[in-house]
Formats: sequence, C-alpha cells, structure tokens
Amino acid sequence: MSVNPKVSVPALSRTIEDYCALRAELLDHYAEILDRKKSIESTTKEIGGNAYSVTANLSFESGEKFRQDVDRFLWRHTMERTGIPRYMDDKARKEFEKGLERDPPLYTYDSVRSTLMTAASEAPVMLYRGVYELFSRLNGRYRSHDPFKIKKRMVVQFCTDAWRMPPTLSYERGSVIDDLERVLAVIHETPYKECELRYAINEAWKQGGEGGPWVYDDGIVKVRGFKNKSAHIYLLQQEDIDAVNLMIGKHCENAIPDGRSETRKQEEEGHFHV
Repeated sequence: MSVNPKVSVPALSRTIEDYCALRAELLDHYAEILDRKKSIESTTKEIGGNAYSVTANLSFESGEKFRQDVDRFLWRHTMERTGIPRYMDDKARKEFEKGLERDPPLYTYDSVRSTLMTAASEAPVMLYRGVYELFSRLNGRYRSHDPFKIKKRMVVQFCTDAWRMPPTLSYERGSVIDDLERVLAVIHETPYKECELRYAINEAWKQGGEGGPWVYDDGIVKVRGFKNKSAHIYLLQQEDIDAVNLMIGKHCENAIPDGRSETRKQEEEGHFHV
C-alpha cells in the first residue's frame, strides 16, 4: 500500500514525438480536405444553377476547429495513458477539462513534457487535498485544530435517483463514488478505471429488486442504498482507514487523526510507504 506516491511519468505506448508527428499528419490531411472542398464548390459553380444539393454534405469546419478537436483528444489520451488522472482531485480534473473545452493548448513536445512533469510533481498534493475534500463531504467532521478520524461507516446524502427502484447512483452526486474509487486505487496500487465501481454498485443493487436490500460488497468497500436517496459507505479494511487518515493528516497538519499513534506505529513497522 502507498499513501505517499512518488509519481514518475510512465512510458507511453508511443513517445510524445510520435504523437506530435501524427498530429501534424492529421492537420495536413485535413488541410488537403479543405482544399478539395473548395475545388468541388468552385467546379459546381462553373456548372451553374443551384449546386446546394452537391455541396450540402461538405460540412467540413475550419482548420482551427479541427486543430482544437485533435489537440483536445491527444491531451486526454496522453493524460489517461500516464495514469496521472487517478491522483487528480475533483478540483484539478475540472480545471483541466475546463481548459480543454474552452481552448485546448497546442499539443507540442515542450508543452506536453512540461505539463506531465508538473503534474507528476504535484500529484501527492492533489491526492491529499482530494482525500480530505472527499471524506469531509462524507461525514462533515473535519475541523482545523480538532482531532478527527474517519470511521468504517460514512453517509452520503441525496446520491441516488429517488424516482426509480431499485435505486441507482445519480450522475452528479454519485461522483463521490468515483472519487472513492480513485483513492482506493492509489492505496492499493491498482489501475484506476473511471466509473467502474459506480457501475458495479448499480448492477449489485439491481439484484435487490424493488424491495431491497440494495447492497454492494467486494471485500474492500461496502455500499448500501436506501429509499431516502442516501447511501451508507463502509470501508471494510482497517489498513485502508489508517491510510486515509494518514493522507488527511498530511494535507492538514493541524488536524491530527485519532489513533495517529497506532498509524505511526504501523508506518514505522513498514506497513505503509510514507
């Protein structure tokens, strides 16, 4: 288990130079398409009459719009392949997506390398901040200078769609499950697959039918749904609870987790990579 990741940029299936070369090839091809479109429009005008039926399906957009689409795709693909998103908290992910949607930066070797190196160096900070925000939303017991400790059972309110039975995790409020999945993937050093836990919970709840009970249990986390749109989340392994408390303590030095001495004892005995 690891609660203090030393993140390096892993090798991609292709190098950044490869992606940049493929990007240039795509943009060149699209420029050729736009030139062909102009030729078609010119030729149809020479024929005369209403040539709309010929040109109507030539709905190619500007080269800049295509460039944005390509760069947006390449940035997301590259980040996903590096595994960095699993360390990004909700705030960091939203900022990243907002930047891509508004006007994605040029996908160049220097910009990509700089972004990946910065993200890798900031990964622990993003992780600890995300853990703190996640679990403060779950139980609301975090206050600076006060001792705290997450417990095995936590409650998230209004996270399911009330109009259907069996319940399903809502798109918006169910995101807390995605954050939990990301944190557990880091602790257990396993690959993070976005929304996989959410889908598994919904499938398990279906087995309870309209009357319930609606329970998901994989030996690591247990999630039980209720008709009042709430869900109870249980962390089943004490090692995970200790790891989360340790990460929260790293984010907020003034708030010391209850039982920290025991966590420190386990840390010194080598149970955690800190």
